Amino acid sequence: MNRLLPFAGLALVFLLSCPLSTFAAETAPAAIAADSVKEVRWQGYRRVTFTFMGHAAWVTFPKAAAPGNPWMWRARFPGYHDEIDLGLLQRGYHTVHVNTADMYGSPKAMAIWDALYRHVTQTYGLNPRTVLYGCSRGGLFIYAFANRWPERVAVIYGDTPVMDFTTWPEGKDGRGTRSENDWTRLKQIYGFASDAEAEAWRGTGLYCAERLAKANLPIWHTIGPEDKIVPPKNNTEPFAERFRAAGGEMVVHANKGPYALGGHHFPLDAVKPTVDFIEANTPLPDLPVETMATWSRDVAALRPALDRLATLKEARVVYLGGSITQNPGWQNLVSESLRRRYPNVSFTFVNAGIASLGSLSHAFRWREHAGQGPIDLLFFEAAVNDLHNAQTAEETERAYEGVIRGVLQDNPKAGIVCLHFAEPRHTADYKAGREPAVVARQAAIAAHYRVAQVNLAKEVADRLAAGQFDWGRDFRDLHPAPFGQRLYYNAIRRLLDAAADALAPTVSPTLPAPLRADCWDNARFILGAQATDLHQAEAIANWRPDPPKETRLRFTDCPVLRLKGEGASCTFTARGSTFGAYLICGPQTAILEWSVDGGPWQSRDAFTPWSGHIYMPWPYILATGLPEGNHTIRLRLKPNGSRDALLLYALMAD
Repeated sequence: MNRLLPFAGLALVFLLSCPLSTFAAETAPAAIAADSVKEVRWQGYRRVTFTFMGHAAWVTFPKAAAPGNPWMWRARFPGYHDEIDLGLLQRGYHTVHVNTADMYGSPKAMAIWDALYRHVTQTYGLNPRTVLYGCSRGGLFIYAFANRWPERVAVIYGDTPVMDFTTWPEGKDGRGTRSENDWTRLKQIYGFASDAEAEAWRGTGLYCAERLAKANLPIWHTIGPEDKIVPPKNNTEPFAERFRAAGGEMVVHANKGPYALGGHHFPLDAVKPTVDFIEANTPLPDLPVETMATWSRDVAALRPALDRLATLKEARVVYLGGSITQNPGWQNLVSESLRRRYPNVSFTFVNAGIASLGSLSHAFRWREHAGQGPIDLLFFEAAVNDLHNAQTAEETERAYEGVIRGVLQDNPKAGIVCLHFAEPRHTADYKAGREPAVVARQAAIAAHYRVAQVNLAKEVADRLAAGQFDWGRDFRDLHPAPFGQRLYYNAIRRLLDAAADALAPTVSPTLPAPLRADCWDNARFILGAQATDLHQAEAIANWRPDPPKETRLRFTDCPVLRLKGEGASCTFTARGSTFGAYLICGPQTAILEWSVDGGPWQSRDAFTPWSGHIYMPWPYILATGLPEGNHTIRLRLKPNGSRDALLLYALMAD
């Protein structure tokens, strides 16, 4: 491998710089037979080798093909860094190669690639969209192909790829390493009469960045920061800048050493993330149109908010939900996508996701946790935690509608996207032919307010039923693996694309009458510091567990009112018709007692199923249906053995 040198090739030109007639003379017939077909074994996999248009070629078969027969097309040096090949074979991808060495991604090379593409898709039933893998000079082959036929490409992976042949093999002005023989051969096969004519060519990968960005092709490049043969600063970096500026999604991974061959060779240090990226970005096969139509609802309702977003100088986007929202994943990808879609907008993204919390918590906390300023776009999910938590259906309905109605009251022009995420019990319900009850409730509320919905629970169930992926490997549990996070993002991206193209409503929407007159649309927190008549109660400005124990985001290093010991109590006077206590429930959490307006004392054990090992923020509704007005709520604790304290974060009021 010490002789591996890059090509300087072609990503076929834009139509303006290279007319279609240029390609017509080079294009091969639609059907060409393979010669000298043989079967061999490679790394334990079946491989068919053959001669195609005079060039050696092969197709390697996975032991079990993934749905849709995905495949990776390897350009040049197929034995180098083949960890990627093996990783994809293990996940059900085929791999393909044709030896077009010394053709530098030229139109003549592309005529062979075009014919081979037709051959393998027709003969072996491979997917119409391929993963392109270009190593070193192979980058010019894959970008030539992608620029010419972006509709045939799923993902592009470049391994130290050459993006412009003035860097290699010409090495003009020290931009890369010069290879005299390769430069001479390149000019001959392209038909360039001079260096100047070759340098004026605008068909290399560097110059197709905008075209590929518009085609929504995800790209990953692995580079060697010390590469002197294919310097990133003259290849990947200017391409990435142009690609991202045009709205493209691209990962540039700087591989660590040890380096060899002028920094151009190194062992790969991110094989699994690379394979994860490729797999997650390979489109799954479409299902019947009528099935896919059930995955989203009220798409056009989002159009006015997106149109408005494009006119803003600054915009705020809020993500509200549980751990699937809090954890890195789909929302990061959505944020990046929004930045690309609206490059002139300065975004503030607020991740208000908190693990374990559902609609009841969200209704009372969203105003505090969404931060200061208007909400221009809200992504809201609660289907998973509303299923797991112990709140009643009535409470979750009042809370879920309260969030949507409250956001629209405070932010009439906001766009809202309600997300119903996957969970094994949701999948089981869909398999049994019924809609999960919690999803049905949330969907009905969202539909009443004509806000956009994405039903990931339904899409995941339908794709699992079609055998398109495996829950244990691709999702693992409630928290999606990278594949699942990408699936969630792709669904949201489809919604945003469809909404942007939809016909805008002809009449400005008005806020409808509530489904439930008692929904908690004015819900709020009244922090413990506002309590009066304190007895054995201590205000702690920055509480944290002592000794240290797991907590939840935003509910540590926060103010609390701690009631401790027999008779500990406090009083709130507040306006509303519904009141509750928002506690941080840990190992010492006692029984909560309360009295409203001097009425009889009531009690509830506030110790949650998680209190033994987590300080869990938890809402308890104490009184509802009261006459609207000022009320006095008296709280106290009743010790239960060693459980002799309450950590009150806030009184809940609506």
